[in-house]
Order: sequence, then C-alpha cells, then structure tokens
Amino acid sequence: MAEFDGVLGKGMTDQAGSAGARLIEFPQPNPPPQWQAETLNFDKMQALAEDYQDGPFQHIQAVALVSTRAGLVTLGAGDETWFENVFAFPRRIDAGLVLVTQVFQLDLYNAYRLVPRVFTSFVNNVGGGIVITNLPALPFTLQEQRSLALTLNVLADGPPRIAGTLDFAFDDGTVMIVLTGDRAILLIVEPVVPVVEILEFLTDVVLKRDGKEQRISLRANPRQSFDLVYEIEGFDRGFLETRLFGGQDRSFGIPVWHEPSLLTIAIQIGNTVATVDSTAFADFRVDDLAIAFVDTDNFEVLDVQSLTATTITFTSAFTRAFPVGTRVMPIRNVRLSPTTRGEKFPRKLQRTRLLAEVLDNPVGLASTAAFPSFSGKVLLDDGNRIESSLGESFERRIQEVDSETGLFETTSYETASRRGSIKTFFTRTRQRLWEVRQLLHALRGRAVSFYLPTFFDEFVLTQPITSGSATLVFRNVGFADFVGVKLPRNALRVVLRDGTKIARTILTATEIDSLTEQVTVDAAWGVNAAIADVDYVDFVEKVRIDSDEVRITHLNSPGQATIELPIKAVLM
Repeated sequence: MAEFDGVLGKGMTDQAGSAGARLIEFPQPNPPPQWQAETLNFDKMQALAEDYQDGPFQHIQAVALVSTRAGLVTLGAGDETWFENVFAFPRRIDAGLVLVTQVFQLDLYNAYRLVPRVFTSFVNNVGGGIVITNLPALPFTLQEQRSLALTLNVLADGPPRIAGTLDFAFDDGTVMIVLTGDRAILLIVEPVVPVVEILEFLTDVVLKRDGKEQRISLRANPRQSFDLVYEIEGFDRGFLETRLFGGQDRSFGIPVWHEPSLLTIAIQIGNTVATVDSTAFADFRVDDLAIAFVDTDNFEVLDVQSLTATTITFTSAFTRAFPVGTRVMPIRNVRLSPTTRGEKFPRKLQRTRLLAEVLDNPVGLASTAAFPSFSGKVLLDDGNRIESSLGESFERRIQEVDSETGLFETTSYETASRRGSIKTFFTRTRQRLWEVRQLLHALRGRAVSFYLPTFFDEFVLTQPITSGSATLVFRNVGFADFVGVKLPRNALRVVLRDGTKIARTILTATEIDSLTEQVTVDAAWGVNAAIADVDYVDFVEKVRIDSDEVRITHLNSPGQATIELPIKAVLM
C-alpha cells in the first residue's frame, strides 16, 4: 500500500508516480486554491473513468505526470502560474480608519514542488507604526509546499496616511503586499449639553401641476453628523487646539456621549467582556469601536466582536482596569468641517464649536412598530409639544395673468391648499428616543407620508355621538362647500375626555341647513358620548416631513431629547 505524506496536487492518480492520469482544472487563477497537508492512502483512490465537465470544472486533457520523488503528485501543462513561485497572501490590505491597533494575518507560501526557498530580507515601505510581531530570524529557509504565518500589527501611532508596500525578498525574487489606510485622531474631550445630532436624508420631490407629488428616496440610510460645543480650559484646551492645528484635515474618532452604558461588573486587566446595565437602545455596532471612559487620563478603545443584552465582547483584552459605573460608549469615525469657530473668555476659558460628519453610517434602523397606524400608514397621535405657540401656514400655487395695464386674473390647478406645521417630540427615556429614531429612518426625510392630527378643536358638535351611528353633526363652517372629502382633510378624529381616540375617514359631507352640517364616516363610532364628554374633534391630515435634515437635540440625561420636524400636507 502506497502512503503519501505531503500535498496533493490538482491531478489524481491511482498509483504513486503513474502516468496517463486525467487532469481536473479548478477555477483559475487568483487567488490559488488553499492547500492542506494530509496523509493520503492511494489504494483508496479511484482514477476518473470519464471526462468531468459539469459545473465550474473543466476537463483539459490527459497528461503525463512525472515525479522524481516517490509519492509526490505533480501537474503538467498549465500549472506554471501556481507552482515554482513564492506567494504572499493577502496581496492587498486596506486597514481602513485606524484608531486602535489593527491585527492582520499574513501568509508566505512556497509553491515550489521540489525546491526550498530562502527568505532573505523584509523591507517596510509603508512607514512607522507597522510591526510584524513574529518575523523569523533571517535568512530563513521556507521548505517547498510550506507556508509561513506572520502577524501584522498596524498601530494607531504613526503617519496619518498609510500607503506603501511590505516587501518580502526571497532568493528567487521579491513578493509584495500593498497596505493602505488612514490613522484617525481620538478626540476624548467631552462636549457640553445639548449635543445636536443631525440625520440627513436625500429625496427628489417631483411636483405635478395639480399639487400631487412623487417622492424618490436616494439614500437607504441617512448621513449622520454631530454639532458639538466644547467649553474647556487648561489641559483640555491644549489637547483640542493642538489636534485642530495639525490634524483638522484628518479623520477623528469621537465617543457617542449621549448613548452610554454603565459597567455593572468591574473590568480587570486581561478581560475581553464588559458587563453593562444594558446595550439596548444604543448604537453599538459589531466590528466597530467602543470606549470605556473614566476621564481623559483613564480610558481604552477596543473593537466590538459581539453583543448581548448586557455584555459587550471585544476582539482584544483590556490593558487597564475600570470600576463599576464606568461609561462604555460607541465610537464614530468623523471628519470635521473646514471651518471651526469659537471664542475665548477671561481666565483661559474657551468655547469651541465643531461640526463632525460621520464617515460611514451603514446601519438601517427603520421600524414603525412602536407607533399606531391609520389607513395603512403611521399615525402620530401623541400630543404635540408646544412651548409658546405653534407655527402654521397654508400654501397653494396660484397662476396670475396680468398685463400690468388693466385687470388681472388668478387661477390655480391645485385642488386644495397644503397646510404647513410643526411636529415636536420630547422623549424622556432611551427606549422612546430609540423608537423615534427608528421612525425617522423609516420615514426617510421627505420620502414617506404619514398621518398627523391637527391637535386643535376643528368642529363644534351640536348632537351627541351614538355607538351605532357613523355620522357627526356640527355647526356650519362651510365644510361641505370648501372641503368635503378632499385630501388632506378627508379624515377626522374624536378625542374623548377619558383619553379615548377614534379616527375615521370621511365619506360624504352635507349641509343640513344654514346652521348645521353633517359628515358620514367609514365606520360606526362604537361609543356613546355626550357633547360634554368630547374633548375636541380635529382633522387627521396626510403629511410628510418638509425637510431632509432632521435634528435631534440631546439634553441632560440619556434618552432625554427634543426632535422638531417641519411638516407639510400632501394631496395624494
């Protein structure tokens, strides 16, 4: 029985060193197949009886296999692109934005079938901050059909631009790995509140002559920015100024200060898992960065490997210890605006404002599960927040014919005016803020319409509401003549003093007499309510956000925020 200890080539024979075997060609050529060293029993192999032509495999031709070493299976025609060469894998590495040490595995492979090759020298053409931790003493003999595994560390400290080659010289030539990337600057000065988060969507709105519109969303996920204000002195002032002076054109890493999780178990040196109160309703991302932060002298940034409801597992171990209560926060890679502004005060106090745009925001959070619906769309029926007054406008395109010498005429192709208003959220918990954030992702700026009540008493009832009735009788305001069933005022809502809210679509509107009107809705009210039991009756309008930029103002405690949205009604 013939035994073989080595690497099996791409041809197979039924006996060691036999000729006339068939050749099977695997998909070629870059990168070559991954080889595994195995002990193979040739007595258990069978030669192919027929040409194999299915799928991606391709029968080439019968070739003579020649071996000068017992048990070595070799290839003939067409194998020169792989064998008799030395390779370095991977051929290119993009380290991306480097904020902490990035670790990569390299392989040098001697694909010669019979000849060892000598690794003579290594040249780093990239620059500082590049370390291969397990480089052998040179010269080093790499046996045939063997690989040398190396560990490459791209350090956070070094030149801002990572670009060049890693050259591995052998006695038969040099193989290279191209290395690229950028080093980011960690900015750990804490801003003052409020912190303003900006979500930027992109929508094409095509307006028709009759006022209807088609909206096309051009971004799957919004761009994210932060408007940050720093009030600093002493060390923090110098820390920030030096980085702005020498690195404003570079990428920065900033903690997401308004989304902290708190350690519930102290971290010891060597730990890879942080146990926190909760990872829910915070934008931690696998394969992204997070920071454990006590102050500017005691922090550590690591790569997130996985998450559970109360744990964050990192790809490497902590080199510092952190007590219970330490904040753990996501890190975002950002670029700064070309101009930053600020002001200086007596006693060395400085205020600086930075606009930081996140370089990549690939995570889609869209969900409307936390909100009720009406007529197949989201209904935002929670109370609107008003500080002193609520702005309102009515808009309608009007064509004017005017010769400037006499009478003029006006007309409009649009069927109704579109009301503009404001919808404001005030969130008090992380969960509610997260739900509103999911809603904003789902609405995609100006792209997706939804329903919004007017929140004001629009009707003065003259008759009570009865459970089996589908009519509403109220004082005559000209509703049947001027509104009827036109969008966006073809739906209304009855709000009772006990908190009950009933929304219905208007089917018909009629004038009973000069004092009274009536509307018929699409379903019975289902409750009995005297006029005194009704708090108010308002319109439920079909609207959209009237801006692709949404600003979230984060206040004093996590989850406490205001979101103010300009609103415009739609006519379809």
